[in-house]
Amino acid sequence: FLQEPIYDIVGAVWYPQYGQTPLFRAFNYSIPAWMLPAYAWYIAGQGYWMFRKFETGVSSAQLWRYYGLFWISNLLLELPGLALGIYVYYGPQPFKLLGFPLWMAMTNSLMPILLGVTYLSLREILVGRRVWIAAAIVPMVIGFAQIAAGWPTWLALNSGQGLLVTHAAACVSLGLSLTIVYLVSCKFCAVPGTAPSRSAALAAH
Repeated sequence: FLQEPIYDIVGAVWYPQYGQTPLFRAFNYSIPAWMLPAYAWYIAGQGYWMFRKFETGVSSAQLWRYYGLFWISNLLLELPGLALGIYVYYGPQPFKLLGFPLWMAMTNSLMPILLGVTYLSLREILVGRRVWIAAAIVPMVIGFAQIAAGWPTWLALNSGQGLLVTHAAACVSLGLSLTIVYLVSCKFCAVPGTAPSRSAALAAH
């Protein structure tokens, strides 16, 4: 969550600077304390859940359903806060639903999936004293998910252009997000008719 001010600046998010309990302040942004449990649930909790799913074997169809589920859980996390006015997305945000720009779900929904496969791939390494490296992996994966799919929309939002440009950029972000999930499915998902733990066997190599 320490990276949050960076994403807020490029993604055009603003939190009221008064009337909230700040967790920390950076880049002239005060990040509210409620972000900590939100991150713990959406990223750490769902990331661990995905790790357990991949560990036992996930089909490609299941992975795409989980991807959709994370879109829904992102909406459930964001919409109440937007309705209460505790933060706002500003600028020419594309594809807004009740104040929430759907392109954010294109990046956020990747985080639990990528955390799950990263821990699956490294589980034989992250033992003993090295288990503490897991704490450093979380911000790395978050950064990859946000930048890998979000950079076209970030550029458009901060280009001074209007909704036409940001909508086009968001379509590119969606394509990148879908591509990442597709690649994960090719590498880690079980093929029908094969052993159910194929995803774990692939990760071990």
